[in-house]
Amino acid sequence: MRRDLRWQAKSGAGFSAEVFHVDWGQRQVTCPRGAMSASWTLAVDNRATAAVNVKFSRRDCKTCADRAVCAGPCADRRLMTLRTQGECEALKTARRRQETPAFAALYAWRAGVEATMSWAVRGFGLRRARYIGRAKVHLQHLAIAAALNMMRLTRWIVGLPIAGTRGSPFAHLFHQTSPA
Repeated sequence: MRRDLRWQAKSGAGFSAEVFHVDWGQRQVTCPRGAMSASWTLAVDNRATAAVNVKFSRRDCKTCADRAVCAGPCADRRLMTLRTQGECEALKTARRRQETPAFAALYAWRAGVEATMSWAVRGFGLRRARYIGRAKVHLQHLAIAAALNMMRLTRWIVGLPIAGTRGSPFAHLFHQTSPA
């Protein structure tokens, strides 16, 4: 699951959406400073999915010492868009699971599979079927898998190292100009 990329979560000031207490039964959100939300509106976001728009009172936010790091330097109150209750709880559970060592081990294994799939797509055209029919396409995939294994075996016999992660052109430029 992608981490929260909103500026409140990135700043580290402690005012990401996850630190607000959401009472789904009462349709109220409580901020870390104790202020209650003034408005709870069911809505549809720009991706046509159900959402909840929450607004806090201007009066409460205007007097708060943390307004600039919570609502923003130019905003006069905090506005939040939440997913539905089930989606919010699933997102919190998934983000907590991502922090565990078991998930890190599973994801490390997946990274190797992703690299293999990328190599098959870029090097052997895995996404483009050359034939019509499920059996022939399956045979093509088996041939690509065999070709990948042969390439790996050949590289191992010759002694070519596995390619590392490629960097951006800017990163290459930075490493060329930095003093050694």
